[in-house]
Amino acid sequence: MNGNLFGRCARRQTRPRGLSLPGVLLILTLAVGCAEVRHKPFEYAATGSARIDRSQPSAMARSRAIIKAEMAARSQVLNQVAQKRLADGSTLGDLAAIDPYVRASLKDIVRSAQATHPPIGEDGSVTVRVQLEPGPLDRLIEASSRHSLKPARQP
Repeated sequence: MNGNLFGRCARRQTRPRGLSLPGVLLILTLAVGCAEVRHKPFEYAATGSARIDRSQPSAMARSRAIIKAEMAARSQVLNQVAQKRLADGSTLGDLAAIDPYVRASLKDIVRSAQATHPPIGEDGSVTVRVQLEPGPLDRLIEASSRHSLKPARQP
């Protein structure tokens, strides 16, 4: 041998004969793993509407109307999320009222919710739909159960 361990294999040109057993197992594992992924539907969603102020320049009026409609929808989603019951019978809103971490996390979660902006209506109406996936909220609830601050039990 001339010092090259792979010389013989490198000189020999062979065509692949198909997938190897590990390759087939990898493909099957990926196929089964992908088939098992199930996304939860949006549990929290709201729609906000606003009208374009025709007295302002069109681009500014359009962006202000979109922001106003989106803020209204996000506020509705935040109210829906605040009503979610925890295992101890309290709501997330109760916990957010006493725990600044939960309050800030809820606002961040709602701020990151997906917003869709359909085309502006001919009458100047703007409608925005905000949808929140339950995953981040579920993680917050799990983390808050280990958190030290809890709402006081009412007699």
